[in-house]
Amino acid sequence: MTISWSRRVVPLWGRSTEPQIRFVKQHAFTTNNSHADAALDSHELASAIEDFQNSPSIGVAADLLRFGLRGVSRPELIDAAKFIMSADPEVPTGLARLAKSVLQGDPTLLALHGEADQTKSCSNQIHDLRRWLVRYPRDSMTWLDIGRLHASSGNLLGASRAVRTAHGLAPNSRTVLRSTSRFYLHAREPEQALHVLDEALRTANDPWLMAGHIAISSILRKKSKFIKKARQLVEAGGVRPRELTELASALASLELEAGSIRSARKLFNVALQDPNENSLAQAEWAVSQLNIEPSLPLNWLEGPEVAEASYYRDIAVGDFSAALKDAVRWHDDEPFASRPMLGASFIAGVVGKFDEASSFARQGLLTEPTNIALLNNLAFSTGAQGNISGAEKIVRKIVSLEQPELSGHTIANLGMLAYLRGELSLADSLYEEAMANFRRAKRFEEVAIAGAYKAVFARRANAGNLEKAMSKARELAENSKSNLAISLFKLLLASPIENTAPASIAVPPRKWHYDSSKNVLTFDPPKPLG
Repeated sequence: MTISWSRRVVPLWGRSTEPQIRFVKQHAFTTNNSHADAALDSHELASAIEDFQNSPSIGVAADLLRFGLRGVSRPELIDAAKFIMSADPEVPTGLARLAKSVLQGDPTLLALHGEADQTKSCSNQIHDLRRWLVRYPRDSMTWLDIGRLHASSGNLLGASRAVRTAHGLAPNSRTVLRSTSRFYLHAREPEQALHVLDEALRTANDPWLMAGHIAISSILRKKSKFIKKARQLVEAGGVRPRELTELASALASLELEAGSIRSARKLFNVALQDPNENSLAQAEWAVSQLNIEPSLPLNWLEGPEVAEASYYRDIAVGDFSAALKDAVRWHDDEPFASRPMLGASFIAGVVGKFDEASSFARQGLLTEPTNIALLNNLAFSTGAQGNISGAEKIVRKIVSLEQPELSGHTIANLGMLAYLRGELSLADSLYEEAMANFRRAKRFEEVAIAGAYKAVFARRANAGNLEKAMSKARELAENSKSNLAISLFKLLLASPIENTAPASIAVPPRKWHYDSSKNVLTFDPPKPLG
């Protein structure tokens, strides 16, 4: 199964009626108004106020009201909130909640997201928002919300149209730029994601956009043109820590990639002075993956908005039950993203909940149907339930996507299937090849995980090499120095995987052949009918 990934501080894409810079430490979106106003593009705010005063309308009021998400407290926002609540009974739920929070002076109302906003299906929510846009077609934030809903339901074309419309309406809005860039990453168009930030005039002076530019450049293995300026901005001081949290975190990630642990730790300390959920998750990921040790209070991980960070903490300490719950909460927060369901399908498989693991993998595949990691998790959970032919059908699809060479995860799944078939020698060689694949890539945690599963399925198959496999798995886990690998080894070997398939199901004849010298998998052609 697949668990590891390289995390970067890419821009967030939240709902337009959530704070774009969510607080972590307070678990409420409390603000210091004078500082918040100073951090804004004052021209943008002044323009929104002028538009509302000169031509009051629902659409213009909505644009002004969303400045409240950045911590602005001005009489004009209260006027806009009153206008919205009195002028239109069909205000979208999120916008109505925002108006109420401004009128009541209660920013905690904005914390209602996740399950509270998942009560309607994506199609129903899109329908409601489209009715709104018929009357207020220039509401760029609502266009972003529609794009996010389309992406969450797997409609990439619909998402693209909505996001491009939002970008056309507000090409210099920080929120629109960050969301548009994140969409293109989701659509596997990182060059376009970088282009959006490259072409925006405000990127050169906006630390939030600069952070995104650095992160996406790293994905493309390019050097961002803003690195020098970003370092100067972080080192000079004079800017509120909250404004620099993602920028410092993005620079810390570059230092990690370069092997400069000391510099990375220093930059993470800057990022964590006043973090948002993105920089906090990056720090927790670094802890679990690279043994960086920033001091992170446990109470920072209590809110629903920090589910991703909580997931990494759970993984690091081997609390798989909590990790599964946090992966599901993370999916509620980012339903368009594949990684929450990738994590959930992995953890469910670890604890032996194979039906749930398959369900989580399929949920993730709704938004990314060609995600090889999710397909491999689905193949694993299907095979672990005894459905050999079903797992092989999934592997066939994986091979069509991975050609010309197979990944270590796919080869390990072939090893599992060989054990389930009773082909012990083949299974042993396939797992060894998978571990060699990971070893060449210096992914030692995954070497250890593959070794643990080799021991599990060797025991399930009553293989003669069982004791050797278990001893080797223990050695690999200890040598990996990975808390995840050690915890997983202890759990798997204490509670062996059981075959949940009916005993009457016969093992179908094998129709695939693996060539280790070429790392190629071939399938027998189907026989003609008659």
